[in-house]
Amino acid sequence: MKFSRYILALSALGSAIAAPTSNSSTVDRSNLTIALIRTPPPNWPLPLTNYDYTDITFNISECVDVGIELIKEAKASGSDVVVFPELWFPGFPKGSDSHYNFTRDYLPSYIENAIVIGDAQWNRLIAAIQAVGIYANLNFAEVDGDYMHMYPSMTFNMYVQRENVHFAPFPYLAGVGDETSLWWENEWVNTGTLSVYSVLSGAYSFVAAIGATFVIDPFGSRVAHVNANASFEEFPMLYYNLNTSGFNSSQTYDINGQASWGTLSQIVDSFPGYVPKVEGEFVKQKNVSIDYLMTGELVIPS
Repeated sequence: MKFSRYILALSALGSAIAAPTSNSSTVDRSNLTIALIRTPPPNWPLPLTNYDYTDITFNISECVDVGIELIKEAKASGSDVVVFPELWFPGFPKGSDSHYNFTRDYLPSYIENAIVIGDAQWNRLIAAIQAVGIYANLNFAEVDGDYMHMYPSMTFNMYVQRENVHFAPFPYLAGVGDETSLWWENEWVNTGTLSVYSVLSGAYSFVAAIGATFVIDPFGSRVAHVNANASFEEFPMLYYNLNTSGFNSSQTYDINGQASWGTLSQIVDSFPGYVPKVEGEFVKQKNVSIDYLMTGELVIPS
């Protein structure tokens, strides 16, 4: 779905690629430079596993200000593409379960600081991207959209299409030895997940996240990495150069590959007979109105 000449939506949950104007940027495909943002947005609790939003005020305008400066810095450093972490605008809502009362005490303000496609903040970002001449993978909270996540029903169909480059933004990642992090907040688990993705898809995976940030090659090896404890001021982003001139963009599927119709059919045919073939609740799309979310009545079980 195209929002304009320059915007291609990747998902309705607020991830989009913004491109420069046609005459403002020339990309050397033998030396494509990708910048992965790892510094937090303003008004976001630190350290990484701190979920306390006391005295925190969301401000999307300030967030866009900082985002624009990072876009300019990425371009000035020679980058062709800049990738933001998941929900960087206005910041991933940590501690959203009921124990921390985020949905009750802070969600209404968070929604008020979400981006609307075509609003003043969105237009500021797009204007900055076009002005400097860079491609940008923006990841933001949007007040209108559908829910999506990394489920096999989504990833398998991505494997099938034989990506060369996969952007895999994550909200934040603590270091391997950080005992305060939950399992999904730790880079150890996510490195393994992305290694599997890269091997099955044949793609380079670029993980932009606040804290630990890394790149995985098509063989599942981590080829670039910045530690979660590295200074945000000294290392606000990870840069990686990639020779894409040899990529075969004409191969968009492989009927003989592990990710193919034949494999999918085999999975269906060999599905355990004793398991009921019913849809269940897991895959059903769930919609919650913004009006309801603004009441603060939503409770996410711990």
